[in-house]
Amino acid sequence: MQCIAPIAIELSSDESPIRGGAEVVRHTDPARENVTGMGMRFIDFLDEDRRRLSNFVADGLRIQRSTESC
Repeated sequence: MQCIAPIAIELSSDESPIRGGAEVVRHTDPARENVTGMGMRFIDFLDEDRRRLSNFVADGLRIQRSTESC
């Protein structure tokens, strides 16, 4: 059974939130993995919001990689 949760992600106070849906695709097992959490797949986004989210993630990865090389 697919369960989609509505979500809103605020990337900046200057812009409207990204709105869409997310489906839970993975739950952790805290007893086995020593961490609590879940993995979600983002779905049902407008093309513009998908682009904004993709750029946000790519920028974060670039920053992370540049700090790791120091």
